[in-house]
Amino acid sequence: MKFLHILPAILPAALAQTTCDQWGQFFGNGFSLSNNLWGRDAGTGFGCITQVSLSPAASWHADWQWSGGQDNVKAYPNVQIDIPTKRLVSNIGGMPTTASWSYTGSNLRANVAYDLFTASNPNHVTYSGDYELMIWQVTEAIYC
Repeated sequence: MKFLHILPAILPAALAQTTCDQWGQFFGNGFSLSNNLWGRDAGTGFGCITQVSLSPAASWHADWQWSGGQDNVKAYPNVQIDIPTKRLVSNIGGMPTTASWSYTGSNLRANVAYDLFTASNPNHVTYSGDYELMIWQVTEAIYC
């Protein structure tokens, strides 16, 4: 009987995956989770993402520790929704989202944002475009 109570608590941890690779990614259920350490050479340290679940929604966390390059972005760990039908920005009426944001540590600068890429060609690749629209939801600057 105790086994049945323990299994649900162990199962999510057993399914969790972590990557510290610069461009490490996980895919599933219409989501892409990316480590995106594009500015890592601006400082010394590491950044890792852990996929907790991608079904029915994306659940993940990022862990990092950097020193040096205080005015340089090191990474934008992110989750992307794979939208099969491309849309005009003017036709997007909303992007319902639920997010939890927490941190530990000090000397932190971070944000949570929507990052949309658009292009005049409707068949452009989805990871970049002619224009970038970034909508910041949360920004943190903690100096200790």
